[in-house]
Amino acid sequence: MSKTNYIMVSSTCNDDMYKYVSSIKTKDKVNPSQKYYKLLMEGMASADGCTVTCVSIRSVNPATSFINMIEEDNYFENGVSYKYIKIRNKRIIVYVDMVFNTYKTINKCIKSSNDRKDTIIFTDVLSICGAFSSLLICKIKKIKCCAIVTDLPNLVTAINKTAKVSLFRKFKDSFLNFLIKRFDSYCFLTESMNEINASNKPYIVIEGIATDTDGLLNNSCFNEKKSNEFVVLYAGGLYEKFGLKNLIDAIDFTKNKNIILHVYGEGTIVPYIKEKIECNHRIVYGGILPPNIIFELEKKASLLINCRPTSDLFTKYSFPSKTIEYLSSGTPVLTTKLEGIPKEYMEHLFLIEDESPKGIAKTLDNISSMQMNALQSKGNLGKKYVLENKNKEIQGEKLINFVRNLK
Repeated sequence: MSKTNYIMVSSTCNDDMYKYVSSIKTKDKVNPSQKYYKLLMEGMASADGCTVTCVSIRSVNPATSFINMIEEDNYFENGVSYKYIKIRNKRIIVYVDMVFNTYKTINKCIKSSNDRKDTIIFTDVLSICGAFSSLLICKIKKIKCCAIVTDLPNLVTAINKTAKVSLFRKFKDSFLNFLIKRFDSYCFLTESMNEINASNKPYIVIEGIATDTDGLLNNSCFNEKKSNEFVVLYAGGLYEKFGLKNLIDAIDFTKNKNIILHVYGEGTIVPYIKEKIECNHRIVYGGILPPNIIFELEKKASLLINCRPTSDLFTKYSFPSKTIEYLSSGTPVLTTKLEGIPKEYMEHLFLIEDESPKGIAKTLDNISSMQMNALQSKGNLGKKYVLENKNKEIQGEKLINFVRNLK
């Protein structure tokens, strides 16, 4: 029996290449999709009767990377074969290379398969050059193509909005929306994303993937605390639209003066955070750190928080990647009741009912007054849930079963 050849087109890299690409950037930048796609592919590769190849369009461009050219390369890691396309990092040419070399590399992968019918292509639609090349070759060769939609194009623009949206940004969003409508099937992060699926094509929801680094239960870091500090940690995008200003201001109103807020990431509200630090020593800004370091800090914290406002429309279409990451750490999680978070998660989360600074402060005071064993139990049960139900093997197999059943 021949194996099914799954080809993933995205900017995802193996670990060493990801470090290299990060090192040639002129500015540190967090890429939350890296972890999602990498774990999803590794989960798919663990299933019987399939091979997984990642055609990787490394995220370089003249504005953010100081290298003139990035050569073609190949790696194999955790069951996934990575094929990196060659990119000349010059204006306009960089996009021509991304489209042409992606098409060429996908075509080579298809030819190496014994039967074209046993090939299925997945693509990250937010990688516009990869999405175009994937769709083009699938239409020409009549191959199934599933779009993985982790954000809606217009939503990304809204979140990162400036006073004026450029014509290029408007064109890019319009072109992406045009492409999205033409795929055979979809993998969404939330159920609400299916609203863009006007033709009622097959779809599946895979909101995130949990990873275990130190066993299923018992966050031993709870037993390592050497002070009375109650460390509340946030790691992610630092934007007022994500509720960060309310969170920062909330620390001024907490009655428990042992509550310390640690913030990691980048974004437009960083200057405000630094200003607040000058007059409130209970706020700590740690900048951008590697994901593995952040995860270790999350395990050592007392509480992890996500304070995205529920009033914003984008929360309906977004499942914060940090929700599963937070739960995987075994540390209790406090979040607003976002519409994009499935109901089955709610019993494992503390919820913010009042999203004002004083409301957040009151919630932090209430949680920090709980017994340590109650907090540890909450964290461990949340960790157990995601590791047993949302691990990469289960989520990868879920996606494979979905596409195998497509007509």
